[in-house]
Amino acid sequence: MDNHAPINKILLVDLHLIGDIVMLTPLLVELKKIYPNALITLMSGSWTEQILLNNPNLVDFYCTYDAPWVVKEKKDFFSLFKKIIFLKRQKFDLAIDARGDFRNIVIMSLAGIYKRVGFSFSGGGWLLTHKIADRGKLEHVMFHHHQIAL
Repeated sequence: MDNHAPINKILLVDLHLIGDIVMLTPLLVELKKIYPNALITLMSGSWTEQILLNNPNLVDFYCTYDAPWVVKEKKDFFSLFKKIIFLKRQKFDLAIDARGDFRNIVIMSLAGIYKRVGFSFSGGGWLLTHKIADRGKLEHVMFHHHQIAL
């Protein structure tokens, strides 16, 4: 990544379920070490803040959205557009998708965030400004999170 521009505001997008959020914890710890003065916003499901209560200093702000592709009974795409407009106004310096999820990558791109980091497991690599290399074999999600932090 280009280290010349300061990183003051980071958006991390993971709209999946509880276990995925728990596994984000080491990545959040690393981000705080690498960018100690940056404000980190986590865009995730409404259950996330309760999950991270025991680690109160890892996330500065929560942007909650219960994605219809995760929470099947909700089909509210209009609120997604409102969230994207909100994110655009925040003027993040860096956005990270830890899953390689095309939908997360599209959200980061539509929010107009200049530096977008992630994998392109499900496509969307062309929307990333910094694509994390995949070794082409099945690996634990924690390994992938470690690759992002490097």
